[in-house]
Amino acid sequence: PFYCNPFILLARARIFADPLTVTAGVFAPMGRALPEDGHWRVRGCWGWGSGTRNAHWIFAGCLLMDGPPDAEGRPTPRRLPNGQPDVTMMILPAKDVIFHDTWQAMGLCGTGSGDFEVRDLLIPHDHAVSLFSSPVLRPGAGWIGRRRLAALQDDMVHRSSASRMPENCQRAAGGKKLR
Repeated sequence: PFYCNPFILLARARIFADPLTVTAGVFAPMGRALPEDGHWRVRGCWGWGSGTRNAHWIFAGCLLMDGPPDAEGRPTPRRLPNGQPDVTMMILPAKDVIFHDTWQAMGLCGTGSGDFEVRDLLIPHDHAVSLFSSPVLRPGAGWIGRRRLAALQDDMVHRSSASRMPENCQRAAGGKKLR
């Protein structure tokens, strides 16, 4: 739904203008987004961000906090007709993301993985798409179904890792020359 959703067609043109653009992210809705003047103000911390350090754009699962206020006047998540929260993917520029070095698995530093965070990042409205409620254009060229999103994320990780492998290996080698 990301790539063929009418709300993000313009964003798609900006994000993927370069065919070598690398994306990565986390679908789990660990972030919160509040509406603000036609934008979303996003904050959150996501774990297990596979390939995020190597990406140009980060996909981050969020709850849109524009539902009716609770008894104390605090914002609540937008809900689907079945009562479940409407999980929305935010498309964040990697240059605005804070990366935390939490990936200490032996031999996997080249994956560029770890936790990441944003604090009050203002993003355009068209950089958000619901995984469940955003309208989707008729399937056709470039269409990707909801069931294939997990496979897409795996692909993003592999492309991300491969694209930065030489410099990640050099860094891991402590400045030694690669042969």
